[in-house]
Amino acid sequence: APQGIQGNCSTPYVAPDAIDPEIGKQNVLDLLLLPEDQRIAWLGAHVWPHEAKLLAAVADGIRSVDPKARFATHMSQSLSPTFALAFYKAMADGGFAPDRIGFSYYPTATDFPDRAKRFRDTVIAVQDHFGRPVFIAEVAYPAGPTPEGPYATWTTPIPKYPVSEDGQAAFLRDLTSWAVASGAAGIRPWG
Repeated sequence: APQGIQGNCSTPYVAPDAIDPEIGKQNVLDLLLLPEDQRIAWLGAHVWPHEAKLLAAVADGIRSVDPKARFATHMSQSLSPTFALAFYKAMADGGFAPDRIGFSYYPTATDFPDRAKRFRDTVIAVQDHFGRPVFIAEVAYPAGPTPEGPYATWTTPIPKYPVSEDGQAAFLRDLTSWAVASGAAGIRPWG
C-alpha cells in the first residue's frame, strides 16, 4: 500500500519495494487528491495488478479445497462508475472475478452533489458490465450527530433524508426498495 496518513499508523511504514518501488513513493493523501483519471492510471499501473493476483491466489487456494466456494469483495469508491469499472476490470484482468461485486456507501460522509444518483449509476454500470449481482457491503446513515471520533463529520444529509431517526428509516427503506428493484444481491448495514 502507499504511505498512510502521518500519525494514523501504529507501526512505521515499510515500502513494498520488492513489489514495485513506485508504491512506496506515493502517499495516500496525495493519491486521493489526484484527478480521477490520474488516480486510476497510477493504481492501475502500481497497485491493482498486485491486488488482483493476491485475491486470485486466495480464491484459487480455497477452491482447491472447496470447489464450490464463492467470493466477494467491495470497494469504497462508490460514487464514480468510471473508477469502479476500472477497479473491477483490473481485478478481472489480473485473474480475480468475484461472484458478488460490492460497494461501501456512506452518503453523509461527503457533500458531493447528486451522490445518491451517482451511487445508483455506479451500481447499475458495474452490474450491467460484469453481469454479476452487486451488493452493498457496508452502508450507514446516521440517526443523529456523532459527537466525536472519526465519523463526527459524516453528517451531511441527502435532500429529503434528514440526519434523524425518521431520516435514517426513510433512507434505508428507499435504498432497500431500490436495491430489490435493481436486482442487488443484498445489503449489510454497518453500525
